[in-house]
Amino acid sequence: MFDLLIVLIVGLPLVGFVVTALIGRRLDREAHWIPVGLIVLVWAISMVVAFATLTHAEPFGEAGHGTSLFTWIPAGDFQVHAAFYVDALTACLLIVVTTIGMLVHIYSIGYMSHDPGYWRFFAYLNLFMFSMLLLVTADSFLVLFGVVFLLGLGQALSIAAQSALVAEHCQEEIRIYGHDAVYGVYRLLERLGNALGPLIASLLVIFWGYQGAFVALSAFVLFCGIAFTIATRGTDWEPAPASL
Repeated sequence: MFDLLIVLIVGLPLVGFVVTALIGRRLDREAHWIPVGLIVLVWAISMVVAFATLTHAEPFGEAGHGTSLFTWIPAGDFQVHAAFYVDALTACLLIVVTTIGMLVHIYSIGYMSHDPGYWRFFAYLNLFMFSMLLLVTADSFLVLFGVVFLLGLGQALSIAAQSALVAEHCQEEIRIYGHDAVYGVYRLLERLGNALGPLIASLLVIFWGYQGAFVALSAFVLFCGIAFTIATRGTDWEPAPASL
């Protein structure tokens, strides 16, 4: 039973993305029911799996439990399986990711209600959730690295779907950060960080360990902050007026 539940946790958001992408335009302002309903179901299943894992129930025990779908790369002795694994750490991450994801989906019903990209946003939001849950449960580093790029894609598409809101937000950012090259570099670094940040952090941990990765990332963030502060000196910044 738990093998099926683990697969459903990862698979249901993908089903929501495909269905919403295919028929979301016809549903228009009702397009949220399928993706939001599936994420609520994913949250409920995740709570069941997390409880069983943290209480060391069978088949999880002390070490956790994995399930394999198929062999992704069969190359002699080197084989990579498309598999999921749930242990105590994964269970904690499932609680965090599914709870926050569910709340974001529910909040977005009202937040995106007047945006023309309503149905697309929820489709891409399900794709993002699929990527996050695959990232949490993946049982091999190759699958993990592949998911990182899918995660960046899902995030970028969900942001792009907020056409009207993003256009208004970008105008405010341009006013604050400046035009042309400075703003372009800012957006480029932001997107590269979203897509490649987890991959770079993973590689740093592998080669330098946790302490070395922490020092390297802290130094890089500090450098970017100083460089961006210097680049935007003289920009007229004023808080945006509050809207009622």
